[in-house]
Amino acid sequence: MEIRYKSDANHNYMIVKRGGDVRTNQEKMVIRNSIKGLLKMNLHFVNESAFYYYEIQSRQSLSRLFEGRKMSFEDLCSFLYGMVRVFKELEAYLLPTEGIILDPEAIYVDMESCNPEFAFYPASSIGNVQEGFLSLSEFLTEHIDNDDCRSVQLAYDYYMSVSDGVYSPEGILKTRSVTSNMADPEKEKCTPEDLIPSAGETKDEGTEFDYWETEEDMSELDYFMKDEKKNGEEKGSLKVAFISLGLILAAAVIYLVLVLNPSILSFPELSEKEYIISGCVIALLFGAALTAVIFFYNRQRIRESENAEAEKKKRLEKRVDDPLSANEIEEYGSFSQKETVSDADDDRTTLLCSSGSRSFPLLSGKEFGKDICFTIDKDPFVLGKKRDKADGVIEDRSVSRIHASISEKNGRYFLSDMNSTNGTYLNGRRLELNETVGLEDGDTLGLADVFLKFSSGHATPGLRPVRSC
Repeated sequence: MEIRYKSDANHNYMIVKRGGDVRTNQEKMVIRNSIKGLLKMNLHFVNESAFYYYEIQSRQSLSRLFEGRKMSFEDLCSFLYGMVRVFKELEAYLLPTEGIILDPEAIYVDMESCNPEFAFYPASSIGNVQEGFLSLSEFLTEHIDNDDCRSVQLAYDYYMSVSDGVYSPEGILKTRSVTSNMADPEKEKCTPEDLIPSAGETKDEGTEFDYWETEEDMSELDYFMKDEKKNGEEKGSLKVAFISLGLILAAAVIYLVLVLNPSILSFPELSEKEYIISGCVIALLFGAALTAVIFFYNRQRIRESENAEAEKKKRLEKRVDDPLSANEIEEYGSFSQKETVSDADDDRTTLLCSSGSRSFPLLSGKEFGKDICFTIDKDPFVLGKKRDKADGVIEDRSVSRIHASISEKNGRYFLSDMNSTNGTYLNGRRLELNETVGLEDGDTLGLADVFLKFSSGHATPGLRPVRSC
C-alpha cells in the first residue's frame, strides 16, 4: 500500500489511493462520523482517481517517534489501552478490525499521551490480518525499554496473544501475571527469552503477582483511561442538568394549572394580583436554589476529580519499583555536567564535556538574536521545542514540538521532516511532509522561522559544544 503526504495552509494529510474493492457502507460510516481512535478521513478525487485523506496534524507516526528511542512502560500501557478503545469503537460502529492499517508508519500517536490513532481503509481485504498484528507486536517488542522488565513482560505477552489469534490487548492488561524473578529491581536487563520457562520448569503459583498487585495500584489503570472518566463526568453533569430542567418545567406546569383553575386550590385571603406575584416569587426562589445546588454539586465533583488525578500522578511519579534505566542515568549524568552561559559570556564558546576522539557534525545559527549550536551526536538527532522528546531544543513558537530529525547512514547525514506544521526547508526549498534528503557541508536548514547551518567539518575532537557557540 503506497502512502503519500500533503500539506496545505492549515492541515497535514497522509494519502492512500482508494482501491476498487471498497465497501461503501464502511466508507460512509468512517467519513460521516468522528470515531475515537481513528484518523479523520475524507475522500478526494484527483484526475479521475479517488484518494483517502487522513488528517495527521500535530501527530507523529509510531515508527518515527520511536526511531532510535525506547518506549517506556507508561508509553506502552497508553498505546495498548488506546488499542482497546479502538477495538471497542469499531465494534460499536460495526466496523471490522481488519480494516485498520497496521503499518507503524501509518499509525499516529499523540506526543503527550502516546494514545494511538489508526487509519481505517474500507476495503474487503488489506492483507493477512494476523501477519499485520504480528508485525505490529514485533515492532513493540523491538522498541520497548529492555531495562524495564515490566515493559518486556507486557510486550511479550501481547506478542504471544497475537500469535494465538487474540488481537485486542484488553485481556493481558487485566489478567496477565509475571514471575517474581522478573520483579527483581536488581536485575539489570531482561529479554523476551528470559520469560520463556526452560524445559521441565513450571511456575510457582505462590510467587506470581499481577502488574498492579494492590487495589491502590489497580486504581492507577484509570490514569490511562482519563478520557473516558472525563466523558463520564460530563455525562453526569448533563444528567443533573436535564433532571433540574424537568423539575422546573413540572413546577411551571403546576403553577399554570393553578392559575388557570383557581378552584383546584384557592387562597381566599389573597387577591388575584397577590396570587400571581407570590407564584412568581416562589418560582424565582425555586430556580435560584436549584441553580445553587447544581453549581456547588458540579464544583465539588470537579474538585474531587482534580484531587484524585493529582494523587494518581503523584503515585506514578514516586514509584520505587521503576528505577532509572541505564540510558536515563547516563543522560541525567551528562545533563548535570553541563554548564550554562551567562549574558556576559554570550560571545564566547562554552566547552562542556569530553566526547573522546570521535567528532560530530554541527548545526549553528541564531535564536532570539543569540547564537545557538547543536552537536549531532545522536542517531537520529531530533529538533523541536518539546524538551523531553527533542535532542536539539528550539524554543521559537513557529517550530513544532517535534519538527525535524537528522540521521546518519553509511557516513552520510540526512534531514527528515517530521510532520511539521510550518515546514522544514533545505537551501530554501520546502520539504514535503516526512520527506528525507541528503545533507552536504554548508547547507542551510530552515525550521519554520529559524535557520541553521550544517557543518560536516565536525566539532573539535574531545569537545562537545551544546546549545551555545
